[in-house]
Amino acid sequence: MKVAGLWDCPVEEQYEAPPGYYDEPYMYPFDFDMAAPALFGAPAMGLQVALDGDSDFLLRRVVGAYNLSVAGPGGFVPGLQVYDAVGRKFFSQPIDPNQAWNADIALAPEKWYPASGQIWFDLALYNPSFRVSGPTPASGIFWGQMAFQGVRRFRGVLAKPTYTYKEKPFVYRAPQVTLNWNAYLWGGGLPLSPSAPQTFVVPVNDYDFELLGMALVDAATGAYPWALDPPFKMTLYNQVQKAVYRRPVLPCYIFANAWPGIMWSSFSPGIVYGAGSQIKFDIHSLLLAADLGPPAPVYDIMFFGVRRIPV
Repeated sequence: MKVAGLWDCPVEEQYEAPPGYYDEPYMYPFDFDMAAPALFGAPAMGLQVALDGDSDFLLRRVVGAYNLSVAGPGGFVPGLQVYDAVGRKFFSQPIDPNQAWNADIALAPEKWYPASGQIWFDLALYNPSFRVSGPTPASGIFWGQMAFQGVRRFRGVLAKPTYTYKEKPFVYRAPQVTLNWNAYLWGGGLPLSPSAPQTFVVPVNDYDFELLGMALVDAATGAYPWALDPPFKMTLYNQVQKAVYRRPVLPCYIFANAWPGIMWSSFSPGIVYGAGSQIKFDIHSLLLAADLGPPAPVYDIMFFGVRRIPV
């Protein structure tokens, strides 16, 4: 599709999966708590992300290994190696994820993984990102995460629109997100469990809408929140309330205006929301008491794409 003003090189051809299949954008995150704490500060080989059993996965992007491999302790040199579905290495030698050119890796051609398979990878240094937000380590928080982005491929055929239409660029702006709740429920001065996320919805009015990407703005500055420590994670849902990410995802991996060194994340194919439906998303706080203000941080989230206007 052609989207004026969003890409300098417009795409004229509609995205198509092979005959008899359809694709849905998806991301498999790997969070710091998916590996044994004993590995912290040491090599972690044979890490894996288990894939869903209802669909194959086509991997197109690997992002954020630097957030699980912060250089420093033990004299270990950070290094990332990823393997395809039959165990072949992506790289002839492990790459340093802390180098800017390795922060966000696009894969062309895409890598196929079967349903119920695994994405295996190694980190020569497993040292997740951590922020101290207060006078003691107990008031800090781990947020290290990397992510594997692509599409889930299902057997079947999606119904095509029953009307002819023209596409017109359009942006939906979500209700402002005031991040005023703690990342954890506390008791006896210690974090007991993660706080529940808050859910937001954006009504889709008048016309069907194809979501192609998102942007995040700090309401106080009018710019992306450039702080190295992310304030939240997010889960996005499609029209039938299926999550687009296996786990909540850091904002720097999914917003178009994230910091340099990170390719912004688009949806290909786009996610279609019918007129009268809603764009639903959850915000999971990563802030602690010392981060909550006053004033509490406030964010604007924009959802950009195209309206399908009948002709």
